[in-house]
Amino acid sequence: MDNAALFRVRTEAAERVKAAMVAHDLPKDSVGGYRYNHAVTFIENIGGVLEDEYFEAADDGMKGLLDATANELTGFKANVAITKADVKRASLEAAALVSSTTVAEITTNEDAQEEANRQNVFRLASIGVKEGMAREITARVGVAITNPILRHPDGVRMKKVDEYLLHELVAAVMEGAERPSPIEIRKQLTAIMAFTFDWRETGATNIERLAADIVKADAFGVKIQNDVKAVIILANIATAARFSSGGTEIMEAQQKIKAAYKYDHRHNDASIKEVMKRLATADEQRDRAAAAAPAGFANLVTTKLKELVAGSEGEYTSDEESAMAATSDSESSVERSTRGRGRATQRRGSRRTAKKKTRSSTSPSPTRLTRVPFVPPPRRSTSRARKKLAPHEVNPTKCKWYKKWGGMD
Repeated sequence: MDNAALFRVRTEAAERVKAAMVAHDLPKDSVGGYRYNHAVTFIENIGGVLEDEYFEAADDGMKGLLDATANELTGFKANVAITKADVKRASLEAAALVSSTTVAEITTNEDAQEEANRQNVFRLASIGVKEGMAREITARVGVAITNPILRHPDGVRMKKVDEYLLHELVAAVMEGAERPSPIEIRKQLTAIMAFTFDWRETGATNIERLAADIVKADAFGVKIQNDVKAVIILANIATAARFSSGGTEIMEAQQKIKAAYKYDHRHNDASIKEVMKRLATADEQRDRAAAAAPAGFANLVTTKLKELVAGSEGEYTSDEESAMAATSDSESSVERSTRGRGRATQRRGSRRTAKKKTRSSTSPSPTRLTRVPFVPPPRRSTSRARKKLAPHEVNPTKCKWYKKWGGMD
């Protein structure tokens, strides 16, 4: 292999990393921050890309570039080439350790140079992968996270590729992530405990979704054990059997599971696999298209638990939460009593002023210029009331008995 081909190996390796990292993004918020669990997933994706790069001396490709301990990949230098003399010396040392019939010693210069070129291909490829990955990490997390690793203490001069390691960049990415609050972790655990199966899909698909949520919780430092995972699965099966959302086949699977395991059985990987097998048998027999959308008891529990958690979004201690709850209760009672007194006063005032209103509430209020002057109504004469009336004028009746006993003359 000529020198021009060796020079292209480093650049081509960096381009391969760039193309592979297009599919792996790091979600950010409006101010450029990223969550801790997203950073964990991002680091796992980096390891997957490095594992796809071929390296003959390792079973996991070039994933060894992320190791904090020294290895053959991290020991490669960009400007320190492997020469034919190095190959001869290494071959001689290997032949001394084992019998010559097993390892053929390299003695000729031509063979030594060919072996040196082959090793230099892996050396330059690893350097190119390292450079390309450093650029991709910087593009996603920002220079504020990677500058302390990729630049000298003066903050201006960039370090050479041999002066930093990828595990240092990974550690900086994790340190720069926003740590979740205990309230957020509790919310994640609540969502996992109230996980609801969609029986329009297979049981294996639902369990995969549950496993994905458990992995997110593991990124928070919380380990969901197999016995808890089994309880979540069995609870969904029992709910489907009770409300017939999974068909009679789910009911039969539940009966077999109850017969195989007692209620206090501590489940493990083996028992969970057996439960999944019975679910798979039920999925083959039942009509998944006829299953209803997730609703009922399980979703009701999910909604109530989420509302319960959403009611305490602030980061307070238990004592502070109790004090705030008591304060809010007392404030709400004062507000209710104040509103009650206000409504009673308003009703009394409305009754007192109802007869005084002379115009409709929708008519505009008159101004001083447009107001009609008040004209008092004419007074009725009261002379008739002061005049003493004759008896026949008071009650002009013609009844003879009235006339007899003091009526008209």
